[in-house]
Amino acid sequence: MLKYIKMKKCVLLWRERIMAMDREKKNAGFGGVLKNLWRRLWVILIFAAIGGALMYIITTQYIEPKYYGNIRLYINSEDTSDDLVDVCGAVVQSQNVLEEIIAESSLNCTYKQLEKMISYDDVNSTNMIEITVKSADPEEAASIANIIAYIIPDKAEEVIYNSKVTVLQYAAVPTEPSEPSLGRNTLIGIVAGIALAIVFITIVYFLDDAIKDREYLSRTFNIPVLAYIPDYAVTKAEPEKTITEEKTEESDEKSDEKSEDNPEETDKKSENN
Repeated sequence: MLKYIKMKKCVLLWRERIMAMDREKKNAGFGGVLKNLWRRLWVILIFAAIGGALMYIITTQYIEPKYYGNIRLYINSEDTSDDLVDVCGAVVQSQNVLEEIIAESSLNCTYKQLEKMISYDDVNSTNMIEITVKSADPEEAASIANIIAYIIPDKAEEVIYNSKVTVLQYAAVPTEPSEPSLGRNTLIGIVAGIALAIVFITIVYFLDDAIKDREYLSRTFNIPVLAYIPDYAVTKAEPEKTITEEKTEESDEKSDEKSEDNPEETDKKSENN
């Protein structure tokens, strides 16, 4: 029974200490969190460096680069509706047209796979459409895009009433990959590392219930500190004085005391010397 009472008291004291620390951290508010983050700035920098390095390695070693082949078409029609670009894009991504593109370019893929390689968008909200072909081979991207520029005008004119589709720009063979962006991905890794470090440091800050120093204990519980146990490792690390050093120090102290008691004798000695 006595052990149970002691354990209960320990639990209550521990709970009171945690609640007091939580109250102090809540009173510190956002400023306390910022101070803690500033003290742990080196952790944030390490996380940022690791995140940027990981994204750099992943981008350069594990992500296949893609090249873009772009063409631009202009749709001239008496129909003034806003869906001309969508109609032309739907014609490009239709099964019959995709199979014809595969036959013309001798691609070894299905029309579903080719459909994923092709995208379109309007240019400045006009009747101008830009068709993009993505491929790991730059020559293949440009070749497919130019085949589309050759086939689509006739196909679109059959669907869009009283219209004429003109090719404004043919695709050139790209010299550099369009994706992934090494700089953007590295920046994303750095930002993700910083965010992860901030979350980690903040969680540790609010979960930390350790007593840092005597002032913190007296300030939190409003009680005086009667005694404390020194760190034995620190005291042991101090160099021990030898017996001769202690004797010389004692003799120096005694001579200093004598000189202070008899200043006249010291003056006479100094004159004789």
